[in-house]
Amino acid sequence: MRGLLKDPNVLALGVQSSGRICAFIMGQTVAGETDILTLATDPDQRRRGLAGQLIESLVRRLGERGVSRITLDVAEDNVAARELYRGHGFVEDGRRPRYYKAKRDIPVDAILMSRTLGLGF
Repeated sequence: MRGLLKDPNVLALGVQSSGRICAFIMGQTVAGETDILTLATDPDQRRRGLAGQLIESLVRRLGERGVSRITLDVAEDNVAARELYRGHGFVEDGRRPRYYKAKRDIPVDAILMSRTLGLGF
């Protein structure tokens, strides 16, 4: 993570509460497209709209920088995350079979999602 934060192509945004980071998002831009590397919210801070605020802040900042498309992958069994991204204009456009293996008895597919940014981003 420290190495990524030093990369000039990485944009990281966060939300603080009581002096602690309670949610953050990181995206890496290459050739005019940004891949969301991670989005995390402290479990005690979930369901407060923080992740959605971060997504929209990232979209706005990337649009100002001329990024044309944002991509990400999410575990097929992470229904809440998939719905969150759908609610912010991302569409499912591919899959990587058996991509996620950590802490699972059976690997699950990665669902590839993207959002195209236009003039009104």
